[in-house]
Amino acid sequence: MKTITKLGLGLLVVGAAVLVTSSGAFDSLSADRGIGVETAPDADAYVGLEYPEADQARTIRLESSTADSGGFCVLYSCDPYRYDDVDVVVITDQTASGNLVVEDLTVVSTGDDVTAAINEEYGENSLRVVRGDFECQVDPVFLGYGTQQAATATLTISLEASDGSFSTTLEREVTVECVPD
Repeated sequence: MKTITKLGLGLLVVGAAVLVTSSGAFDSLSADRGIGVETAPDADAYVGLEYPEADQARTIRLESSTADSGGFCVLYSCDPYRYDDVDVVVITDQTASGNLVVEDLTVVSTGDDVTAAINEEYGENSLRVVRGDFECQVDPVFLGYGTQQAATATLTISLEASDGSFSTTLEREVTVECVPD
């Protein structure tokens, strides 16, 4: 064989090897990407929710020493302890536009029968204030003040709100507990 043919075959084999094998620059690329999503607490969200008479667990504890009335028994017939105008939730507008409108608001009570009435009112610096009147039953005595019985109810607050550029639907639960004496 001629030298030129041998050289041509050698270059052909080297060229094929270069095409078949990688160059070593980037065989593969891998990248990890992470994202963190966090929601704002109720008081700091666009629809601000505050629970002025509840603890951190959103529980309103009704104690007979703070009742507005009731608890007195005559011949084992007793008036329940009454708690009037208890602030359940205050709804505020935290949007930049300040045009938030509550389109729908419902409150449903489940559990023991302690809820006498639920009222929605417009507050001074808030969209709405949900207040409740509650009654806790009494262990009867012949004459005098009876002791308050334990009872628990859950208030489920559902609302829809919008300011034109966004809308949201929320559902929160607040527990109302009659603390026994």
